[in-house]
Amino acid sequence: MKRMILTAIPVIILGLALTGCTPSQTDQAPASASAGAVTTQEATGELKPSNPGTGIINSTTMTSCDTKEGDVTAAGTVTLPENVKGSIEISVSWVDPKTSSVLAKETKNIKDAETGKAIDWTVNTKLGKLTTDVKCVLGSTVLP
Repeated sequence: MKRMILTAIPVIILGLALTGCTPSQTDQAPASASAGAVTTQEATGELKPSNPGTGIINSTTMTSCDTKEGDVTAAGTVTLPENVKGSIEISVSWVDPKTSSVLAKETKNIKDAETGKAIDWTVNTKLGKLTTDVKCVLGSTVLP
């Protein structure tokens, strides 16, 4: 009996030691930081971004977005932040929120935008036959 207990003690100690070496969920670095991966967002279907971010996306809004079959339009405003120069590229993707498949995408380039001045934008495209709900996803970038 003593021999069995003495044999079990090192196994228990080894198990406890290894438990301390395994990083917990909170100890691990995010995948994007450790592997350089790009994170994605789920489409919210709302007219504002699910993660407002900073920079140009924070000053870009979508005021409307059609989600029916056929011709669709999305519209909104964008304001180039102070001390930022470049062209603005607005993108709208019409996606299936269950699979994140892009059903249609359109971009709009705005050149010579004045900082601090709101600019209206509109994009148009066509959606084919729909068998699912559609959500609009807004993107905005400043190009050099």
